[in-house]
Amino acid sequence: MLMIMSARPHLPMSIPVTLNSLGTSFLLLLVLFGLNVFSADICEPHVTLKDIKTYPSSLSSHIHKNYYRYLMMDKKSHSLYVGAMNKVIKLNLTNIADNNHREAILLANSTFLDRCIWQGKEKMPDCQNHVRLIAFNGSKLFVCGTGAYNPTTYQLDIHSLRQIGRSERGMGLCAFDPFDNSTAVLVKNRNQRNDLVSIYSGAFADFSKAQPQIYRPSVYAKNGTLLNKYLRSARSSSKWLNEPQFVASFDAGEQVLFFLRELAVEYSNCGKKIYSRVARVFAR
Repeated sequence: MLMIMSARPHLPMSIPVTLNSLGTSFLLLLVLFGLNVFSADICEPHVTLKDIKTYPSSLSSHIHKNYYRYLMMDKKSHSLYVGAMNKVIKLNLTNIADNNHREAILLANSTFLDRCIWQGKEKMPDCQNHVRLIAFNGSKLFVCGTGAYNPTTYQLDIHSLRQIGRSERGMGLCAFDPFDNSTAVLVKNRNQRNDLVSIYSGAFADFSKAQPQIYRPSVYAKNGTLLNKYLRSARSSSKWLNEPQFVASFDAGEQVLFFLRELAVEYSNCGKKIYSRVARVFAR
């Protein structure tokens, strides 16, 4: 069973979920520019937003912004992975302006792009593929993009950024709307097999933003055998999540911590108040 403990006052501190089949510069980037920043060692090296904005991208445009929204630092390879609109970039941390960088182009499916426009969204920037999650999974990068309001996941080679296999649907793993805040973290060694990983996410699960959720998809063995069915927080319940904006998530041993802000239901009769919360998910 998945358990969530929340810092929300005046509400039960332990509620069972129903089983319904980042140095300092990085922290400043997160606060000031809304970037998701993660690192195994955030004390060094030092990277500034100006460095990232001025790197020599082959697809840089003077017309459209690149929407750098996600940073992942790998100190072992001295690399910085940047999630942007329609691409993932691998930069050399020793010299961000080094021309010897790599890019993976991840465009939204044309069918979903056309449907996104038909549903009233702008082609630029709404109906593009904004990368909102990059996570290390062995020799691969697990990437999730908004996919023109159709969240899509990819597996990329960690060195070459070459795509491995086909892209897949990523509903609930990252945001539909590129300007929504979502979070996810890969968690190892919490399942029936130590060689497997699970992803725990906080995001809206639908186009209309009516279903915010904390979610863990089903876990399968390498041979395709289902080991654990998917788990999610209660559906459409303001007592669980009330118009949340997810900030970050972290693997903390037996728990996964979700940091978010939301409208406080305990003060609904006194006007709107936004509270910061920490939700602890028992990942067993």
